[in-house]
Amino acid sequence: MEDITKKASYCLSCKSKNCMKGCPLSNDITQAISYVKDCDYENAYKEFLNTTLLSSICGRICPHSKQCQGSCIRGIKGESVSIGDIEAFVGDYGLEKDIDINMLNNGKIIDKKVAVIGSGPCGITCAATLKRLGVKNVTIFEKKDYLGGLLVHGIPDFRLSKDIVKKVYDKILSLGLDVKYNMELGRNITLDELKNKYDAIFIAIGANISSYMGIEGENLDGVYGGNELLEYKKYPDFYYDLSKERDINDFLLVADILITDYSSVIFDYVLTNPPFGTKSTITFTNEEGDQEKEDTVYNRQDFWCTSSN
Repeated sequence: MEDITKKASYCLSCKSKNCMKGCPLSNDITQAISYVKDCDYENAYKEFLNTTLLSSICGRICPHSKQCQGSCIRGIKGESVSIGDIEAFVGDYGLEKDIDINMLNNGKIIDKKVAVIGSGPCGITCAATLKRLGVKNVTIFEKKDYLGGLLVHGIPDFRLSKDIVKKVYDKILSLGLDVKYNMELGRNITLDELKNKYDAIFIAIGANISSYMGIEGENLDGVYGGNELLEYKKYPDFYYDLSKERDINDFLLVADILITDYSSVIFDYVLTNPPFGTKSTITFTNEEGDQEKEDTVYNRQDFWCTSSN
């Protein structure tokens, strides 16, 4: 807690609240941090609850440098305030202390039924918000046998622990949400069927199809989209004879890999999917076509990484 208080004290409590403007959810970060400065973590948690139920998650995986921290006044001449770390701490505190998720309508009940398709961050936020607003019956339809969507099958444990996701979702489910698992829209349930049973339907199935660049060769073997790689574990079927005792280097695939973005998605993939690891010459290209090469060795078992230019 001493470390978090130190990080919070670094905040200037700007009246302009640029960090809030940089947050897609408009979290009142300045106010929340002011509570943290006073070690009032409960009210800091409640402040975040005004705009998000996913503080423990967002504090860990949001692209802070492009959003809240990227807008921080402190960052002009030095390091930005560690907003992500503070938000994650406050979110975890709320979970640990089992602080109530406050209702938003003073207990008024709205006698309506709403179906939410998908349980990723969008779906669960919609369902929880409706319930907090007093909607009597909110049901989540999830195509898999677990909740979380991309948070579970698209983000590896070293970036976001599945235990954290479960704790957050369990907290949200305590609002009284109904869940129907293994129900895929268009396969197990149709929109017409839902229309006959529910007053409203919210579709949050995610953007789980990769975007492509429209260039020659995209359909060739060995070309993969990041979403498919992470969600469906689509990667080359590397085969090794595990019956023989060999050095770990004998199991490393040597390859040339072209990556068309600096996104963290590729590191998530390389660190989790290829068997044992990949020893590769990786070429990154940005939108301007500039290139940077790194000779890199990854090991998915303990997630260490070394590189040299």
